[in-house]
Amino acid sequence: MDIVFIEHDDNDRFRDVRLRNKFYSVINSLESRLLVIYTELNEGVLSAAKISIMDATSVIDCTCCTRNTNNKNWFLIKMVFSSSNDAVEMLIHELCHVMQYLSGQLDAGSSVSELTWKGEKFILNDIEPHRRPWERDAILNALTLHKYYIASSSST
Repeated sequence: MDIVFIEHDDNDRFRDVRLRNKFYSVINSLESRLLVIYTELNEGVLSAAKISIMDATSVIDCTCCTRNTNNKNWFLIKMVFSSSNDAVEMLIHELCHVMQYLSGQLDAGSSVSELTWKGEKFILNDIEPHRRPWERDAILNALTLHKYYIASSSST
């Protein structure tokens, strides 16, 4: 995966090399594990993914992952976090959404208020966030991945 950090004047937390290195560490340690969970994918698909990460704490009120409509391998993760540990948990969750998009489980609908999950269309305003099946999937997989990351980082 190719990772780019977007810096902006409102917030400079991604100028912190330690935070960037922590993100790189998370991604590097989880890449092979993501392929175990999302078995539809292969290493080539994962290595072609480009992810831009933005600290959007001063801009929006929630973390989200969007896919570029012109380049299906390019994603923007807008993050809202209070600490580096919080950021790691959110990054892992959003990486699950990237995998859902890449595997074809999740796809953008015909409008910004629509998503398709495993072939079923959902209107975002009609379903509470915690009831969205792609969120439930990402939460469960992120918990597994976070435990794996903690165990692997504490053993090194």
